[in-house]
Amino acid sequence: KKNAKQNLALSRGMLKLPLLGAFTLKIQIARFTRTMELLIKSGIAVIEAIQTAAPVVSNAVLRDEFVKCLKDIKEGGSFGKSLRKSKLFPNFMTNLLSVGEESGRLDEALGEIASFYEREADEAIRIFTSLLEPLMILGMGLVVGFIVIAMLLPMFEINMMVK
Repeated sequence: KKNAKQNLALSRGMLKLPLLGAFTLKIQIARFTRTMELLIKSGIAVIEAIQTAAPVVSNAVLRDEFVKCLKDIKEGGSFGKSLRKSKLFPNFMTNLLSVGEESGRLDEALGEIASFYEREADEAIRIFTSLLEPLMILGMGLVVGFIVIAMLLPMFEINMMVK
């Protein structure tokens, strides 16, 4: 019980972090929708697919939202409208899900969402690594500079004592 509360608090905090929160959301949405797409294409009903795909999401807050959505669907609601209520998911995702449900092509809509967020996550990783490289070079320069100064400073002090 205590561990579940900590996990929920950590997941909520993770989603609120400035850059990491959006990145986490993209990855979790891509993972969930890709799993859902594969399950629905395999002929599994939407309710069973959500029950199977929800544990794939590692963020507890998002997983709970998918489980709440499952309750709404069992009561006859719409998948997209149910997710829209939570305010966590982007309008692009919820609108595309609603259109996919109405047109009877939910698997295609899920595939499109998954592809979009996978591309977004890849782009975010590419940007992060391109920013990380100069920072690592700067860090290594500082370490080398510190070592050089640490070695030369005693020599200069000895030289001053001799004079």
